[in-house]
Amino acid sequence: MSMFIGVLIAIGQSILVGIVMLYIGHRQEKNNKVAVEQATARRQDNILLLQLVMASAKLSYACAIALKRGVANGEVEEGVAAYNEASKKYDCFLRDTAAAHLEH
Repeated sequence: MSMFIGVLIAIGQSILVGIVMLYIGHRQEKNNKVAVEQATARRQDNILLLQLVMASAKLSYACAIALKRGVANGEVEEGVAAYNEASKKYDCFLRDTAAAHLEH
């Protein structure tokens, strides 16, 4: 009889460890998914910020050339257009990110 109880305890321990490991694995999977989503959002944020910085640099350069020449040609308009486009993309990204954050 005591051997039977010992076997039941061993089986119970094995089942309990299996359940705990399943729970830990599930949590780790969930954490990994969240980490991947955050990394993707950071990457998108960095790309859009880089585009915004490049557009600002283009606009600054166009203004410097216009000041040097004393007349603004199409360079300033191109710089303004590039800045407006990059700014619009970044604003949309921020709104989408905020909306997604509020949903969770």
